[in-house]
Amino acid sequence: MSSWESDPIAARPTEKCTLWHLGLEWLLRGEVEQAQAVWLDALTEAPIAEIADWMAELLQVLESEAVQQFAAGHYLLTEQICQQILELDAEQAAAHFLFGQAIAQRGDFDAAIACWQQAAALDPTLVEAYQQQGSVLQKLDQLEQAISCYASVLALQPDRVETLYHLGLCRFQQGKADEAIAHFTAAIQLNSDDSRIYGDRGYAHLQQGHFNEAIVDLQQAIRLQQSFVQTYINWQLSFVQHHQSSEQINANANLLQSLRSIDSNLFLQLGNALVAADLFSSKGRAKIAITAYQQALSLQLDAQTYLKLGRILKMQGNRDQACVAFQDALQLQPSADAHLCLGEIYLLKDVQQGISILQTALKLDSCSASAYFLLGEAWSRLQQWQQAIDCYQKYLQLKPDSIQGGIRLGLALAMQDHAAAAIDCWQQGVSQYPDDAAILLPSTLARLRDYGKEIQHPNLKQLEPVDAPTAFYESTHAWAIAHSMATTHYVQLDVRNTIALTPPKTLDQTTHFSFRFGQAIELPGNFVATIPKGRFWLNQEQTSSAVIAGDNKFLADLSPDYPILSPGHPDKHPSQHSILKLKKLPPIQQIAGTVAVLSGLTNDLYFHWMFDILPRISLLKRSNLDFAQIDRFLVRDRLSFQQETLQTLGIPAEKILRDTHISHIQAENLMVPSYPGSVAWMPKWTCDFLRSSFLTSEAVAEARSIDRLYISRQQTASRRLINEAAVVDLLTQFEFQPVTLETLSVTQQAAVLANAKVVVAPHGGGLTNLVFCQPGTKVIELFSPNYVYPCYWLVSNLVELEYYYLIGEMPLGVHFHQLLYADPRVEDIYIDLQQLMNILEFAGVI
Repeated sequence: MSSWESDPIAARPTEKCTLWHLGLEWLLRGEVEQAQAVWLDALTEAPIAEIADWMAELLQVLESEAVQQFAAGHYLLTEQICQQILELDAEQAAAHFLFGQAIAQRGDFDAAIACWQQAAALDPTLVEAYQQQGSVLQKLDQLEQAISCYASVLALQPDRVETLYHLGLCRFQQGKADEAIAHFTAAIQLNSDDSRIYGDRGYAHLQQGHFNEAIVDLQQAIRLQQSFVQTYINWQLSFVQHHQSSEQINANANLLQSLRSIDSNLFLQLGNALVAADLFSSKGRAKIAITAYQQALSLQLDAQTYLKLGRILKMQGNRDQACVAFQDALQLQPSADAHLCLGEIYLLKDVQQGISILQTALKLDSCSASAYFLLGEAWSRLQQWQQAIDCYQKYLQLKPDSIQGGIRLGLALAMQDHAAAAIDCWQQGVSQYPDDAAILLPSTLARLRDYGKEIQHPNLKQLEPVDAPTAFYESTHAWAIAHSMATTHYVQLDVRNTIALTPPKTLDQTTHFSFRFGQAIELPGNFVATIPKGRFWLNQEQTSSAVIAGDNKFLADLSPDYPILSPGHPDKHPSQHSILKLKKLPPIQQIAGTVAVLSGLTNDLYFHWMFDILPRISLLKRSNLDFAQIDRFLVRDRLSFQQETLQTLGIPAEKILRDTHISHIQAENLMVPSYPGSVAWMPKWTCDFLRSSFLTSEAVAEARSIDRLYISRQQTASRRLINEAAVVDLLTQFEFQPVTLETLSVTQQAAVLANAKVVVAPHGGGLTNLVFCQPGTKVIELFSPNYVYPCYWLVSNLVELEYYYLIGEMPLGVHFHQLLYADPRVEDIYIDLQQLMNILEFAGVI
């Protein structure tokens, strides 16, 4: 007797559906063998003539459940159900497709593509199998394969607008503008109301220099997006009224405004946008900008436009044409800027003529720092050192922080045998811009030697850069073993940290690539190392660092640098570290005693400070090393939140060795705690540490209780909401209250977030305070479309928050958006209000 025959109700064929669901229930509980036994028992009892029908019904039940689980974001369960379907019948194309969908959500794209290929092989009409392959391959920059998949989609559904659009984007990315335009045109013929397609077709026309066609398309995109355009212009005006606008926001608003008509200003603004974007991304937009300026000049002669044209021609190496443009500018309107630009070119072919032109520039503008610097260069070339000194000194009066000016003045002084004064100039440069000085000073000293000058001064040795490392230890533990210090100078704390990950919730059909890390991620362990005669280097931008052992090899696991990638990322091998591209490092500053290194990357960013820097203090205290014997702490304390948190954690102000003007130190003993995990990837204990340190019951009791928070970024310089006024109006209808966290102390911020039940915010440092929220708090993070970073999703996983996200819009297309924001890290966010309503409903907030 089979197991289910003991139940007379389950035994009746009319109740077989109950058995399929019974087995499914076992499967959902993780009891795979029990589930299979129920199904197998049922199928073996089926009448022979009905076996196929019973199997089909079971497969339908499982497929329906798999679809529901995928829609709910339960990707592991989806995989498990699909595996059972395929064990029962490997010919199920829909199961292969859904299996691939679920696998893709954890980032295993090769396996996902294999599933979709199998689905398409079993059912060549399964259009979504080709579409998903194309989307993933496009994201992975495997453009030819993506194009092939999109072509298969269009062979089945030739009127699929989104596929045509993405096919056009692929072709444009390959540099095939003609083909891209053809695909965009086909998409427009099917949907003439999609502003994105007009925007990208217009940009493709721009790339070809077809300005008339480009303007027609860009203006049509603008007409279709009047609301966005007017919102942006009004947003910029509000900044202007409050004296908070930036050059970028002004330029963007000017470009959008100019597209409402055709005149010389339109081409001028296009040229400006193309130049600004090209300076950041180097995508060859400069040639198009030249044509734009020429178009502007064909409609109206203008000195400033000639000046802009000349500058970009000079950047492109077209000096003769640049000279003509600058001369045309001078004919229309004599100006110091035009003389300056013209003089700089003449210095390369006729120094005396260049000097004469630059002196004319100074007559028009006696405060032109650039003119003084160029004259200093000219007199140096002629070895007229006193004239050079005079010019460099006047330049530095106007630009006192210029490293290049200080180095050049030092050279001229040295040539006049003023060695002490030269050393003073170089010393100032080394203290303010150590990395730049490490590049400039060696070539300056070599130039002196070429002139037959050798400076004899006791302080010169202290300024000379040192050789950068050319090798590394894969780990600090490997260094300790190599030097027989594993038991004396290396304290192992946590061995490994594994973080369980719950997928974010989204309105999108699939999870964004930035969140695809599977069910868990493993972080490296923690330790504290004491390195005799160890060195620490941090570059000026705080984007690269190194801990260097006595043998001039850096310790890879203590030496992070940009870009910040996920733990174990294949592109993050220490052989790719930026320090290996340097020849020299700044001179070493010797520090007596034991120095604990707390400094890291981007110390002034609140997120990195809280999660990367402060937990290292906990590691020091946990290491059982004598905390009181630390003589100095290398750390930054420039900002109020840094001062507050260091004081709270017991770091004496008198022991702080500020890293503001220190980039390269060596201590008798360098005590270095590891990062708590990887940079920007932290284990759960860091959250517990921050909560116990800064979340006080007194502060929570005193804080104004706000259940529903909207965290504004309008006082910051990036990732602000363009339509924040409308977003706030919508949110306040549902009892949200906007807050600006920059005005609060860390303990006050902690208290405010601890009281919150729902948090809506654009991506930014304020969300660091999610660490203080209570478990179950709902979070909706708003992203700009080209910068989706998962750090606050990670925090939400660690403190058990309910995390959702919504990605902003690119109303005028991918490439026009990149004209507005060439750097995706700073792009502002435009939120579709209906989508915001939808995600509030999806999250159960309204």
